[in-house]
Amino acid sequence: MATKKNAVSRYLAEIGRKGGQKGGLSKVPKGTAVLSAEDRAARAIEAVNARWAEYYRQNPEKLEERKRRDAARAAAQKKRAKKAGKKK
Repeated sequence: MATKKNAVSRYLAEIGRKGGQKGGLSKVPKGTAVLSAEDRAARAIEAVNARWAEYYRQNPEKLEERKRRDAARAAAQKKRAKKAGKKK
């Protein structure tokens, strides 16, 4: 039983090493710097913006709806700020 378990463990470890070698830092060319946290965040924001741009390109009525909602929200915020200014 112990021999069979060791053989299975060795086999699974070998498969795990192969999988680990296929991606991640092993794919980064040697001498290439790893991205800093700021660079990763900037790329993530770019990706999110690109996804939303594609969504709104495919659904222009949703973009108009969002613009109306944003305008109403800005007007309400401006009204609250003006009202708060009068209270002082």
